[in-house]
Amino acid sequence: MKIKHLLIVLISVVMLTSCATGKATLSKKINVQMSKATVLENDVAYKMVADTAIRLDIYTNRDDSARLKPVVIFIHGGSWIHGNKNEIRNSYRMALCNALINEHCAVVSVNYRLADGVNSTFDEELADCRDAVKWVRRNAVKYHFDSNKIGLWGTSAGAHLSMVVGYQPTDSTRVRFVMDNFGPANLNSLFMTDLTPLGLGIARIALPGLYNERQLMMKIFHDDYCTRYSPVNMAGWYAVPTLIQHGDKDKLVPISESYELKNVLQRMGIPYNMYVLRGAVHAFPGLTQKQIDDIVEQSMNFVRQHFK
Repeated sequence: MKIKHLLIVLISVVMLTSCATGKATLSKKINVQMSKATVLENDVAYKMVADTAIRLDIYTNRDDSARLKPVVIFIHGGSWIHGNKNEIRNSYRMALCNALINEHCAVVSVNYRLADGVNSTFDEELADCRDAVKWVRRNAVKYHFDSNKIGLWGTSAGAHLSMVVGYQPTDSTRVRFVMDNFGPANLNSLFMTDLTPLGLGIARIALPGLYNERQLMMKIFHDDYCTRYSPVNMAGWYAVPTLIQHGDKDKLVPISESYELKNVLQRMGIPYNMYVLRGAVHAFPGLTQKQIDDIVEQSMNFVRQHFK
């Protein structure tokens, strides 16, 4: 492997595991406020792990008279190692949350155990997200949820988790759809799992920081997990309709991930919509009001179609 190629690979890896999103080439940030009609039930425990409660927030419209509310579960991003349920309160995510509750949906934003590659890996994250879906079903009567209309919405690592849950359901975790915002779809290509021992050895000596970050991902996605839990390998009989939204300037999760997913969904006959946000980097910072409105409209059209 040429040294130049190795450096390109390593730079890609650190970008993937970094929480930095870089500067957008779009306009200044627009502050989106929570709707005044929102009722927020904060920090509801949906699961206990030893003495620790795993919590979620429930967003509904105080003026909503609907007997049963479809539910959209939001799963935050953060490279599988950081982040929390409050991510939904930023930028276009808050705008979409407002739109959902204004159309009689409940939005449930969940925390999950973050991976460290030692005490917790992807297994714990996936178990928590599946248990969040089960909790919504078990508590449908109490919160006036429509247990037959549940969808998943995630950003980045949360989009990946949403797809894994949605594409590999049990009877109690089945959902109507997944909304995938700039999510990884092929972990092998994302983490360059085909790096040779020579390439890894050079990286360890020359760029130890980058090497260690990549190795952390390999601990989180241990054994054959990069293959087993890549959505492009899971989009089969049980996969659900998928909305894909991705920026064409994304350097953390390249848009090629979403194009590969789109091709698989198309080949398998699974309904999908894909929208490319021109000029947008990872996490969609610095959106214009027009771009926020477009994302909300695309998403709401998708939700209406699959919550019929």
